[in-house]
Amino acid sequence: MSDAILSARQTAVSSAPAPDAAQLSRTAKLKDAAADFEAIFARQMISAMRSASLGDGVLDSNASGTFRDQFDGAVADIMGGRGALGLGDALVRSVDRTRGDGAPATAPVGRSLQSYRDAAK
Repeated sequence: MSDAILSARQTAVSSAPAPDAAQLSRTAKLKDAAADFEAIFARQMISAMRSASLGDGVLDSNASGTFRDQFDGAVADIMGGRGALGLGDALVRSVDRTRGDGAPATAPVGRSLQSYRDAAK
């Protein structure tokens, strides 16, 4: 039984169409943009956490603030590159469900916005 399942899975994988170069390029660009967005989001989140501090420390100065901001930016860039928050992956999955022209690849689930507007009239 397991051999039949394995054989069917291999047949399905081998018969699936290979993505073309344009699709691979689009996906790579999408992943880069999603990682950049996640890094920006992380930087804003870290900045908001820093601004919510309870008070000034004994060693706080303008110079230490500058270095702290640089460190926070580097941490945010690493977090975005590694997908630490998962936002980039969620964006890729969401956007990748659309065709290249921005139209959904599958029918949307639920009612359209226009149907809600029509019902409100």
